[in-house]
Amino acid sequence: MKESILHFVWQLQKFNKVDLQSTQGESVEVFLIGNHNTDAGADFLNAKIRIGKITWSGHVEIHVNSSDWNHHGHQNDPAYDNVILHVVWKNDIAIKREDGKPIPTIELNGRLSLDMLEKCKSLLNSPYAIPCANQISSTNSMDVFSMQQQVAIERLNNKTSVVFELLEKNGKNWEETSYQLLAKNYGFKVNGDTFLHLSKQLPLKIIKKHAGNTLQLEALLFGLAGMLQESPKDDYHSTLMNEYAFLSKKYKLEGIELHRHLWKYLRLRPGNFPTIRISQLAALLGRYPHIFDLFAGIEDAKQLGKKLRLAPSSYWQSHYDFGKPSVKTLNGIGKKSIENLLINTAVPLLAAYSQYTDESKYMDKALSILESINPEKNKITRMWEELEVSNSNSFESQALIELHNNYCLKKRCLSCKIGVGLINQS
Repeated sequence: MKESILHFVWQLQKFNKVDLQSTQGESVEVFLIGNHNTDAGADFLNAKIRIGKITWSGHVEIHVNSSDWNHHGHQNDPAYDNVILHVVWKNDIAIKREDGKPIPTIELNGRLSLDMLEKCKSLLNSPYAIPCANQISSTNSMDVFSMQQQVAIERLNNKTSVVFELLEKNGKNWEETSYQLLAKNYGFKVNGDTFLHLSKQLPLKIIKKHAGNTLQLEALLFGLAGMLQESPKDDYHSTLMNEYAFLSKKYKLEGIELHRHLWKYLRLRPGNFPTIRISQLAALLGRYPHIFDLFAGIEDAKQLGKKLRLAPSSYWQSHYDFGKPSVKTLNGIGKKSIENLLINTAVPLLAAYSQYTDESKYMDKALSILESINPEKNKITRMWEELEVSNSNSFESQALIELHNNYCLKKRCLSCKIGVGLINQS
C-alpha cells in the first residue's frame, strides 16, 4: 500500500463508511475532509468530524501504518497537536498524545474496493513515461481538457513567483524587475543565471542614461561581463575597453566585473554565444530602455515580436566573438528565440502584474500571447501528440510540459484529473 493511494481515498472519500468506527470503538462521521496540505504539517487541514457524540474541528493525518506517526517524529512536533483523526491502512500500534490520551484512528484495510486498488496500482506502477499511455484513449476528453487548463495555470503561477521574488528584491520596482527577467531569458537555460547576475551588476538607471548610444551600452555590458579584461583582439575590442575604462570609473563599477569563465559556450551554435546575446540585449535596451512599458503596452504577440527582432551593431553582425569573424551575417535574434522571450518574459510579467493590480486585462494579454504562438515541438510534446492529445498552440504546449514534468514523472496520477477519471470509470 502507498500513502498516495490513501490520500486519494480520503480526498474523494472512496471507502466504505457503513458502521465506520474508530479503533477505540467510537462512531465516526465525516462532515468536512479538510484542505489537502502539500507543505509541512498534517495532510488535511481544518476538517470537521464527529467522533462519538462530539464534533471536532482540526486536522487529519494519513499513514500506511499507525506506527509511522512515531517514525516520522510527529509525537515531538507541535504542528500535529491539533490532529483530530489519524487515518491508516493498518493500525499496528496505538498512538497517543503527549498527555497519554489516544489519538482517534480509523483503519481503512478492508474498506476499499479491490477493483479501485488495482486501477490505482496499475497507474502508479506503469512502465510508460506517461503512466496512462495505454488507457488515455478511453478517458473522458473533458478530463484531459480540464487538466490541461489546470496545469497551464500552475506553470504560469510558478513563473510569476519568480517575478514576485525579483520584484521584492527590487523594492517593488517593475522596470528593474522587467529588465532583470529579460536579461535572464536572453541567456536561456545555459547562461540564464549569469545574465541575471550581469543585470544586477548594471542597474537600469545607468542603462537609461546611455540609451541610444550602442557603443557605450556594449562597453558597459561587455565590461561588466568580464569580456574586456584581456588583451585587445581587434580595434573594436580596444575601443570598448577604453570606453569601459572611463565609464567604470564614472559609475564606480571597477572590481565587480564577472569572470569570463562563468560564460558557457560548449555545444552552443555561434548564434547563441553569450557574446552575440549580449550584443542583442544591448540593441534592445538602446531602443527600448523602458522595458516594462514595452511589455505592458503591447496589443499582440506579433507586434511585440517585431520590436524584439532588432539587429545588433554592425560589428556583431559579422563577428561571433572578439576578433573572430563570422562566415555568415548575424542579423539578430531568431523567431524561436523571440517566442522563448515572449513565453518566459512577457507572459509571466503580464500575469504577475495582473495579480499585483487585480486588473484582468493584463492576464488576458498574457494568455492571448500564449494562444497566438505556435506549439512547441520537443520530446515531451511529441509523446502527447502520439496519444492524440491536442497541442495546437503554446498554451497547450506549456500545459503538456508541466503535466509531464510535475505529474507524470512524479507518478502523481491520483492528483491528476485524467488519472482520477480513469479510476472512476465503471
